[in-house]
Amino acid sequence: MLGNRSNSLLFLRFPLDIVFRIYDNCLANGIEAIFGFSIMLLKKNETTLLSLKFDEILAFLNTKLFDCYLLDPEPNGEAGASKYMVDEFVHDAVSLRITPFMLDSYRHEYEDLVVSIHLMLVLTGNELNCGLPARDKQTRHPNRRAEK
Repeated sequence: MLGNRSNSLLFLRFPLDIVFRIYDNCLANGIEAIFGFSIMLLKKNETTLLSLKFDEILAFLNTKLFDCYLLDPEPNGEAGASKYMVDEFVHDAVSLRITPFMLDSYRHEYEDLVVSIHLMLVLTGNELNCGLPARDKQTRHPNRRAEK
């Protein structure tokens, strides 16, 4: 279902109890379920992510992404043995209904947007480059006079 790299990434970056619940949900509801988990994490961390710079966002995604579901650390708890509100996370993710039809319509919308941007760049680029050959000759040989 998920490739080996995806499996490695999940096990390396995510708390194991959350990984198991994500897999369970994907097996029960299909691979589209992973989008619910992703979107919910982005929604929960939206204000923080918008306030960070790019390099800070990368560090945040690597280390603090699940802090929004972190239980208060117990005074006798071991370092690194963080507990998460996994049930709440799963409930939040499942409450977002993302269907294959929705994903397909988003894909088509994205493809249309890319095509229109590409077309705009091509048209704008052609308008800007119309006089390029004449200017290019003068740039290569500035001491030469243009032949008449």
